[in-house]
Amino acid sequence: MYFAQFMKDLRQEKSLTQTEIAEILGVSVQSIKKIENGTTNFPSKILLNKLADYLDQFPIAIASKIIFGDEDCDRDEVGYLSARYLAYKYINGWNLDEVPIWLEDKTQSICFAGKISKRREPKNTSIVIEFSEFILNDSEKITLDDAYSILSTIMMIVSQNEESFRRVEVLFDLHNHYESEAFQLLESVTLYRVPTDLILVEFEPDTGAISREISVKK
Repeated sequence: MYFAQFMKDLRQEKSLTQTEIAEILGVSVQSIKKIENGTTNFPSKILLNKLADYLDQFPIAIASKIIFGDEDCDRDEVGYLSARYLAYKYINGWNLDEVPIWLEDKTQSICFAGKISKRREPKNTSIVIEFSEFILNDSEKITLDDAYSILSTIMMIVSQNEESFRRVEVLFDLHNHYESEAFQLLESVTLYRVPTDLILVEFEPDTGAISREISVKK
């Protein structure tokens, strides 16, 4: 977490003292000191919203900067979607156990966005990957067979791994026409006899909102 550095950079950029930023955010000076000395790793939802209001940004953007620091991705960079989604999961009670995480296929290593677990439920684990990780060319119209083949590949890789996960979450960018079309094609698909839940998530990374979410396992 980079909360301490985030707060120090914010004060420096705005030329504020600890007392002044405390007054702006409606917290005590002691709270600011705890943040800057590393005692407080992440803001409460109330403080996160106050920071977002002050900076005129969405809370998910602030959370992503605090979690990933200099590794936070810009909108046009690879990893932006998954960084925002992992920040969303963290805000909503999930730990980021390993970000990213590599799983071995028969011929190569595949990079998944991360392994996460529900707080106070260590066995409630999930592995997250972007659908676009397997798209070679998004200039052509995607077919159901193409989309289904990508899901099958993801599940095959996960099933071959020694570690087990309760669910696999596949991310689709709401703003990407190719991915949204693939999501629509897969809404009616059902996979049988798969070892773990498979969740398709169409996500709005700029605002940090889930557009649609479906399970395709029976």
